Amino acid sequence: MAFEQFAQYADLPLRIMLGIVFLYHGYPKLFTATGFKGHVQTVKGIGFRPAAFWALCSAIAEFFGGLAVLLGAFTRIGAALIVINMLVALYASIFQWGRKFSIIHQGYEYELVLIATALTLVLAGAGPYSLDAMYGLPWA
Repeated sequence: MAFEQFAQYADLPLRIMLGIVFLYHGYPKLFTATGFKGHVQTVKGIGFRPAAFWALCSAIAEFFGGLAVLLGAFTRIGAALIVINMLVALYASIFQWGRKFSIIHQGYEYELVLIATALTLVLAGAGPYSLDAMYGLPWA
């Protein structure tokens, strides 16, 4: 059996899981007071000012970027927002918090995997089973 016939489905597990992860993490930051307050403190600790503005931008990128990726609608834009958001998280992990690579020690390897996954979708698009393809959305 030739596995090439399944290549058209290759983006689906990436899109589904990346979308779920960012919806899960973005929702409380965007829609709950305690989640947003905690995120503001994290953003403030990284050094971004005004922290509330940048925390809101980050939460929007996480939630709506995750939703776009999950649905396959404006996927490249949503995935690019995720890449930018995760590059900031990677910067903070390495330079602000001094974390090492291994996730076993609260390292930044997970951030790298999320960046690579989102970057793959930026470069390749959502694939044929997406709203981008179905409706011919820009940057599909």
